[in-house]
Amino acid sequence: MFETEVRKELQHLNAHPEPVSTAEIPEVVSKNTSMIVWSINAPDRPRVFMAAYSHHDMKSDFLVMVNGEAFYRVWLHSRLLNGPATHCVVRSKMFADRKFGYADTALASSSAEYPVPVVECGIFNEGDHTGICHSDTVTRCMWLIANRTPAFPVKIRGRHETEILNRKVGLGLAIKSLHELFNEENIYFSSDLQQSI
Repeated sequence: MFETEVRKELQHLNAHPEPVSTAEIPEVVSKNTSMIVWSINAPDRPRVFMAAYSHHDMKSDFLVMVNGEAFYRVWLHSRLLNGPATHCVVRSKMFADRKFGYADTALASSSAEYPVPVVECGIFNEGDHTGICHSDTVTRCMWLIANRTPAFPVKIRGRHETEILNRKVGLGLAIKSLHELFNEENIYFSSDLQQSI
């Protein structure tokens, strides 16, 4: 039954890709030595604020700005590759996750001063397919997808893994480590992007 639901949802997602406009790309609203904060647009919801935090090994961690629907499609397909360990369910069932209410409260009350940490993920390969997996931030990711967030930042470890994720679901921005992001003056000028990605 669940596999049938997943395949039906994937069929719909493949038939209706959703591009991201420059106006929907999260923008940096605050940056200091400890965190970078993005303002993120979730339709019919107040803007939410998410942050990447500085730490001792930032050269190994990267940030990818992803297309929310493309990320959902690959993450959901991962369920067919790797079973429940990937944690993804169809969008209509995400609201029933036992921690969803906590994520809703945290994100609804987030601000530039008190942001929520960005989503973190990893990738795995199964034959010719690439899947997305999480060790943490699962419900936070469900909240973004359930609320049809067009684009959001994702932290991932390893340049090779980052390149794959960016190619599969990214918005085409340059790949940068957290070390680079914390040390550059300006981050993700929308004028550097095409009008629709």
